[in-house]
Amino acid sequence: MKTANLAIVFTDIKGFTERTSRQTLEQNEALLRTHHDLLAPIFRAFHGRIIKEIGDAFLVTFESPTLAVLAGA
Repeated sequence: MKTANLAIVFTDIKGFTERTSRQTLEQNEALLRTHHDLLAPIFRAFHGRIIKEIGDAFLVTFESPTLAVLAGA
């Protein structure tokens, strides 16, 4: 049986829930688009696979812990 490393990363925007109560729907949607547009290319650059997006959160897997840490840095 072949073994492999897997690192799981979960991200979210600190204070997002509180912030959404002070913004319009359009502002919240723009923030989420910007968040996705900034992070998705970084995840891909380090061979991350976006498993799920949940509001302001990403669930991402990486082929190695090193790649996960580099993406986070």
